[in-house]
Amino acid sequence: MNSNPARFGLDLPTSNWFIFHARFADGEGIDLVVPADSAVINTFGEGSTGLWEGTGSGWAGATDLSKFTISFDIPNKEIKGVVDVTSTAKPRSAIRLASDSEADLMNIGGMGWAIGAPSGKAIAHVTVGDKEVSFADGRGYHDHNWGSSLPAWLNWYAISAEVGPFVWTAIEAYKGEEGGYFKNAWLTLDGNIILASFDEDSLFVRPWGNGAEYPPKGFDPQPLGVIISFNAGIHGEYHFNLTSHGSSPGLPIGKGLAKWFGSIVGGKVGGKKYHGVELWARYAHGDSGTRPLLRSLLSQGIALESDLRSALDSGGTSYEDIADDAPFDELARSYEDVTDRIAALSQDLANSSLKHTPSLLRRAAEWEAAYYTQNPKATKEATQSSCKGDGKANDSRPAAKSIPGADFEENDNVGISPNALESFLQASRSDPTLKVSELSRVTGGHGKQTYSCEVRSSRSNLEERSELMIRKADKAPIILRSTFRIEEEFALLHDLSTNTDFPCPRPFDLASPVPHGVDAPFFTMSKLRGAIPSMYLGTENVVIQEKTAKELAQLMARLHSYPLEKFTGYFKTIGEDVEAVKRMPIADRYRKSLDSWAKYIKDVEHLPSPFLTWLLHWLQSHVPDDDHWGCAEFLSPEQDLAYIQPLLSKSYSWERFLDHYKEAGGCNIREENFPFVQAYAVLRTMLAFNRANRNIGVGDSQDIRFLLTEYGYLAAFMGIGLESTSRHPNHKAITQAASIDVLDEPVTTQISVESHPAINTDAHGPQADTFTIRGDETKVRQSPGPTSNWQDSVVLVWWDDENKIGGFHRLGHEPNRSTGGEAIIWTNIVTPTGIFKRVQTNTLREADKLPGGGFGSGDDTCSVEYVDGDHIWTIDEPEQAITARIVHRDTGPNVDCFPKRGSMEKDFSTAHFDIPGRVTGQLTFSGRKYDIKGLSLRDHGWGNRDWGESAYSHRWLVGTAGESFSFIAGREAEDDVDYRREFGH
Repeated sequence: MNSNPARFGLDLPTSNWFIFHARFADGEGIDLVVPADSAVINTFGEGSTGLWEGTGSGWAGATDLSKFTISFDIPNKEIKGVVDVTSTAKPRSAIRLASDSEADLMNIGGMGWAIGAPSGKAIAHVTVGDKEVSFADGRGYHDHNWGSSLPAWLNWYAISAEVGPFVWTAIEAYKGEEGGYFKNAWLTLDGNIILASFDEDSLFVRPWGNGAEYPPKGFDPQPLGVIISFNAGIHGEYHFNLTSHGSSPGLPIGKGLAKWFGSIVGGKVGGKKYHGVELWARYAHGDSGTRPLLRSLLSQGIALESDLRSALDSGGTSYEDIADDAPFDELARSYEDVTDRIAALSQDLANSSLKHTPSLLRRAAEWEAAYYTQNPKATKEATQSSCKGDGKANDSRPAAKSIPGADFEENDNVGISPNALESFLQASRSDPTLKVSELSRVTGGHGKQTYSCEVRSSRSNLEERSELMIRKADKAPIILRSTFRIEEEFALLHDLSTNTDFPCPRPFDLASPVPHGVDAPFFTMSKLRGAIPSMYLGTENVVIQEKTAKELAQLMARLHSYPLEKFTGYFKTIGEDVEAVKRMPIADRYRKSLDSWAKYIKDVEHLPSPFLTWLLHWLQSHVPDDDHWGCAEFLSPEQDLAYIQPLLSKSYSWERFLDHYKEAGGCNIREENFPFVQAYAVLRTMLAFNRANRNIGVGDSQDIRFLLTEYGYLAAFMGIGLESTSRHPNHKAITQAASIDVLDEPVTTQISVESHPAINTDAHGPQADTFTIRGDETKVRQSPGPTSNWQDSVVLVWWDDENKIGGFHRLGHEPNRSTGGEAIIWTNIVTPTGIFKRVQTNTLREADKLPGGGFGSGDDTCSVEYVDGDHIWTIDEPEQAITARIVHRDTGPNVDCFPKRGSMEKDFSTAHFDIPGRVTGQLTFSGRKYDIKGLSLRDHGWGNRDWGESAYSHRWLVGTAGESFSFIAGREAEDDVDYRREFGH
């Protein structure tokens, strides 16, 4: 390229440069800008040669444009090789052949564009380090553009493809609300031009997958593919679906420019479909980071505010006039204003008795949570643990520096100095010889500050040295109630360490009132040895060892065994009588506690939060009907266990942990109360995080620990609150499954498993010995049998409870029908905005027998492939603008439990598998894009199937609640008397 690099967002010392892109078979790639010393270009007839001096790279084009060769030899980049493209289509401009004397080459938004080889055969051998791109029968393309800058469009899609007999180019650009669109369509069939136009009606390009929007508002999210429709007038309509292979990095040219390589399928609507390859590029005017999220939330928030006002019959406006190019600060201020108004309306709604209060409050809570759960700043790096599974720190940063003796009060971030601590301990212990020799801050923790110190004393004429730990409140505490207060924590630890045998630190010196030279109360305590298995936000990456889990269960069982009388001193500290507490039922205790929290929220300044309003309202409306004598917030086993469940069960079986707890003598627990007590724990934590954000915002705190509340903790705890309150209290299996794993974590699938019986000593019934687990050979298309009614079919049933979307899909191949092979498709999709259904029989084509054992639908609207353990369903309904990529991954083995005796085996199916799993992917429906994340079941059966004669009746029920619990149960009858068979697992 010969151009000022600054015009393309580049900082280069030369105007001669080129870009090198390569993609390798393993999915990796390389994208480089290579500057040249100078460029030497010569022309010969219609052809040319070019040498970019200093790079070892250049090209040569034949005089008749029939062939182009590019060569590379760049030692410092380890790039070397040659690419040859022999043209198979006539050179052209945007809408005219090059042989046309009237062809206008300055035709793309003021930029010149000539396509020397619209399609061609390519041979390449290029090495990049130890990787290579090498082929002898590939496809190639070559064009040439020039101009002073890129076109002044907000964004564009530019796509070139060769698909069967078709060669085409599609460009769709969006110029803004006032400017409309620029479109260029070129389509040839067997070398004959059937479309060459700038007409806006000639072309339609739209992205699909991964939440991609049109027009794109930024580089991300990147689409998974693109749908292209050509309207060629009397020649008909043509539809193509592109699927990208991998993602594109932000290319070092033209801010927001991305390029993809991929596969394509399509053809004339209603005609034969062809497969091919394509190259496509997209440019999106730079709008990334949090701005698109704020824009989306503002739109949703304005609609929500309007609904709240309507429910309350309240006046006022819910309109925010935000320009498309509004700067971040303006978007942030508008978002805060909308949040304030929704929070106020939510409070009014909570004080009402309207029928729709619960649902509207939850909607407001979900709206606020969306900022944290969808915030692109909350990256994995910000929330990953720095601990290994063995409990040892995996952190290269040095520990907090210890400061011997010297006064360091000038450091504003330090709330206690060695001199101040030393003076306090000398007075508290009546020991003027006591010296603080070391004092250091311990990293971690958010509720309070923790320090380690060493003290020395020579009062007994012998120097004594001891280690102490210090628990200190923040200067601006994040919560000001209950055991979050230093005085109450001291009292609790005092009773626990003095009156029981529980292993805990023993508190010594309480500094309250606050002594001189310290900014908040604190107390000293003994030091316990131990290790931390994990940090909270990295627990899913840590394996909890059996020994650790068992010890934790035993300790909790012991803690719950102590009578309340052991804590008389603690209750006295908080102004309560232990005997009165013992007489209060748990339900009453929770109501009293919630009333206190409600008063606390009013008395202590917090940031406006619809989430907190909803959560408190939900808790007050769902107090468990528990008349047991006890004390909520104290010796309540459900509360303690539910608090650790979301954390522990990410990497350890919750059922097994409860077994350990019960074996250790733990209390009887009511798991149906878990949703309430989990939400109760979230309330307290969310109040603390809310106050932490408030303290940073108003300048009361500059503690960087609390930045993690926005970058990780709020999303995690809001998720627990929303998930726990949505569960039915009796769904024990779902409760376990909801936290046993993480949807984003891959589930290992065993490959090439030998068939073997699944022995289950608890099985019963006539089929108890017929269950068989098989390997991956059962997951793909089978070889047809000889009978006319032989069939092979796959089914996927899925549901995403968060988005309230789901589907039932079936693809069946019946290759031996007397009238010709048939492909049967059932596509059913359910969304909050509508339902789509297609039940259709198509002609079975050879192309429907997809490589790798996949299934096609006969009309390219649906396909399923098995790739690296994933069952990938692709839905493409162009007339309804419905697209989906749905990925099912098994969470259970291939259990074949279908009856193997009687006519059901002979006439219905020789093999039948129903396997639970997790489902992820993307769905576009009615203009709305969804990220799929839910539970699923897949079905695969093959053999003879006679729907009319095989069974008099049957019932088939399958279900899954995640890895912990899935089932299949069936009953069939062969006549109307009493011959029945039951089966399941």
